Amino acid sequence: MSTADPTPVRGVPSPGTAVDEGAPSPAAAGAGGTDPERSGATESARTRSGAWRRAEQALAQGWQRSTPKARWVTEKAAPLSRRAAQVNLVQVAAGVAVTALAALLIAVAAQVEWEVGVLSAPLWLFVGAALLAGTVLGPWRGLLAAVLYLVMGLVGAAWAGDGTAAHTDGPWAGVLLTLPLAALISGWISARHATLRSPVTSGWYFFGWFFFAALAGLVLIYTGGLWTLFDRTDVGGWAVFATMSARFPFDVAQCILVAVIAVGVHRFVPGLLRR
Repeated sequence: MSTADPTPVRGVPSPGTAVDEGAPSPAAAGAGGTDPERSGATESARTRSGAWRRAEQALAQGWQRSTPKARWVTEKAAPLSRRAAQVNLVQVAAGVAVTALAALLIAVAAQVEWEVGVLSAPLWLFVGAALLAGTVLGPWRGLLAAVLYLVMGLVGAAWAGDGTAAHTDGPWAGVLLTLPLAALISGWISARHATLRSPVTSGWYFFGWFFFAALAGLVLIYTGGLWTLFDRTDVGGWAVFATMSARFPFDVAQCILVAVIAVGVHRFVPGLLRR
């Protein structure tokens, strides 16, 4: 009989060897052992996962902080977007056109004047033209028309070589400087009362308000003109009274004509002051 080979087989314990159940087997040790490359890959994956979680948290916190501000900006911008969507480009173009025409009308009327009285205080038609722009077009378009007229006049004077000092430093410069405000006030009064409902619905009702609006603008123009006149000259009170007495009836007649034209324009183009 052959005897058993005492040489142990690899991985199989010999019969007389005690087996430690807690110790891992060589196969298990090879499968789950500490491989340096695999350990590094696992650590890198954990680092990337942690970085993503931190980025998500930071983004969530930043959004929470910015959400009230974003909501506030949206609430403020919403009315502007609604207004932009409601803008009628045809009406805008028409408004620009009539404003330019009103400025041109004031410029043409400024070419007509008469010297009266003791002082050199001519009778100006451009005063009535500016008041007409306010009562017909409303406060803002009237203001823009008067400003456009002043800009064109000053630029034209500078271009012609006459200089702007003759217009801005003269004794009656206050008339020019208060012209936009006069158009604004006359337009505001007209727009405020031309849309009111009254038992008196005849044209006289609107004529009265348009005349009052033009007269209010005229008083402002007189105030500005007299202020620069007394500030830049040594004129006496009697001379001023004579000059203003000569020009006041003419300017009141202009206010009456402005009211008549405004009533006729608004009768044929209703709602012009609200555009």
